[in-house]
Amino acid sequence: MRFDVSQKEQISLFFKELPTHDAKFSKIEYLPSKKELCIWLMSLNNSYLLKLVFYQTRFLISTGFDLWGTNDTILALVLEDNFEILSSLAKQISSHNINMYDSLYFVFQSFSGNEIHIICEAVEVNLISQR
Repeated sequence: MRFDVSQKEQISLFFKELPTHDAKFSKIEYLPSKKELCIWLMSLNNSYLLKLVFYQTRFLISTGFDLWGTNDTILALVLEDNFEILSSLAKQISSHNINMYDSLYFVFQSFSGNEIHIICEAVEVNLISQR
């Protein structure tokens, strides 16, 4: 299923139902020529593989604090509607002429306290059963 910026409400509802809690990062791939970021997540019991493709990735940043535990287990994946979280990076974002109101802003949060912030134009989600 593919979503764009015009479907923010549907994305939020859809992502709340996705089984991302306790999933682990399986593979991350970035295709610079297409500005596509692909993230594969594996469920805790290996019953599903979730493939997320972020199209026209405009901004990507990852924190690396390692405060509590490992980086590979996901606590939450949310679509943010408040861009103030990135206020410390506002100068960098504005220098790249990113229109925040015409973008989707996702945050992966891991149990370690680390985060991956992604700003893109669209996202595609594919849930693949392993059973």
